[in-house]
Amino acid sequence: MSNQFSNTAVLIFSRSAKAESLEKNLFSSQRKRFNRTIFQSLLDHSLHTAKDSQLPIFWIDENKQRGYNFGERFANAFEYVFSQGYDNVISIGNDTPELTSDDLLQAANILDQQKSVLGPTADGGDYLIGLNKSAFCKETFQNIPWQTSAVHKSLANYFKAFDCSTALLHTLVDVDHESVIWESSTDHSKLQSLKILLLKLLGQTIFTLFYRIPHTSSPSLLQKGLRAPPSFS
Repeated sequence: MSNQFSNTAVLIFSRSAKAESLEKNLFSSQRKRFNRTIFQSLLDHSLHTAKDSQLPIFWIDENKQRGYNFGERFANAFEYVFSQGYDNVISIGNDTPELTSDDLLQAANILDQQKSVLGPTADGGDYLIGLNKSAFCKETFQNIPWQTSAVHKSLANYFKAFDCSTALLHTLVDVDHESVIWESSTDHSKLQSLKILLLKLLGQTIFTLFYRIPHTSSPSLLQKGLRAPPSFS
């Protein structure tokens, strides 16, 4: 790897797929067992994307996170990576299947020239947060209203307090519900592969129900909780 971005590291702030599946429910209650499979696919994508960027990677999962709430844990994660000698940290999560290594390198390039960069999502959040060590105030950063629709606006105001302009990457989709996967009109290969994976899981569920439910059962039992996805081309 070129030494061009040797002062920049990627922080993957995400619980393991197992922990995510226990805490978050992407699907209706009848399909809870899908969660871990989908979260594993999303996490693998984040890890592979970060690896492809050839930037140093720190994956801080539930076993390494420290703090009483999300804000404290997130701020502590940034503080830890900075303590390892890096001037710039680019943080991503596990719910942005459209993210590419080029996005990470673009963010790294921006941080070589200014103090902050954000990758916004359509719902008011950010899939990527990049900042220079000089723009990190732990106490203020941890009190951002994380996990709300006010995150992006609050981060923009946070950076204004440091009198630094904030560059914006393109807006991407974050997966916080199964409908995001079904209804996405993008041709992005990762989103399409998630659709295929969901269809496969649905097919396995229907197959299992067909052979496990007694033949005297009403056919309607096969339909409950197995809403078909919207049609897509």
